[in-house]
Amino acid sequence: MTSSPDRRCQKPLSDRGPAWSAAFFLPALLWLAGMSPGPAQTLPDFATYHFTVVQTKTLPGASAAPGTACNGTIGTADRIENLAVAAVFYQNGCYTDGRYNHHDYPVDRGTVSASGGGPSLAAYRIHEPRKKASQFLASKHAIFYRFPTVEKYTVYSFAGGSLSKVADVPAAAIVNTIDFIPVTAAAPITVSETEGSITYVFAPSTARISSYAPLGPGVEGARVASTPFGDVLKYRYTVAGTPFDTALDFSAGPGTHANIYSDRRRFFLVRNGDAGPGVIWQDQTDSSLKLT
Repeated sequence: MTSSPDRRCQKPLSDRGPAWSAAFFLPALLWLAGMSPGPAQTLPDFATYHFTVVQTKTLPGASAAPGTACNGTIGTADRIENLAVAAVFYQNGCYTDGRYNHHDYPVDRGTVSASGGGPSLAAYRIHEPRKKASQFLASKHAIFYRFPTVEKYTVYSFAGGSLSKVADVPAAAIVNTIDFIPVTAAAPITVSETEGSITYVFAPSTARISSYAPLGPGVEGARVASTPFGDVLKYRYTVAGTPFDTALDFSAGPGTHANIYSDRRRFFLVRNGDAGPGVIWQDQTDSSLKLT
């Protein structure tokens, strides 16, 4: 390839789409001795996930992405089991010779499983590329995956013992179990600008992935801590509506009244007879009051 990309036209792109957050209601309840009548309630401990390495391989990144833009082929050297990396199109080409692309990606293949048991999930820890572009980074390397079954999959990131949803891959996007297809979350997931490492986990969407134990339809929970005064129990409820979300709905600045003198309560904990703990909350969409 003789042409060079114009560095002045580079625009920062997000490698991944916005972080996924479920419509869960998250009241954490501290149960103290004598706080409620009857025997103390117990829940299973919060489950953490751990990664077990099975194989390590360095992918050179010499492959250009398949498809109309690059019309490339993913070589065997750029594959490790069902994961592969390949350069994607930038301006006028798909760069793989090291001038305008990073290369040599160490990858650990393994499984991720929960401390409390459950299925072992396919996982790949992709490290920061060992060799950086000799000129500047133009073509980035995206991840491709060969899905073992034709069904809807969910891709998670793994860090600190927890899994966070990154993207869904619909069954319609998985043509067969032979070809590698790009993994996208609004845009193709790229790893060229990874610092340190990042771990991706692939699981059928039907698999239940949670650090909390199922307690009933739409309800899960776990003991997240144990103190001299009692256990800290956390419940997660799937609700029909939009509860107040502190991260999204609280926009008060440091100097405002709400931050200096606190803000009004958004949730009111109640005990619903023998049914256990409940919460009164207001739907942020239509202002209706609800009891969960």
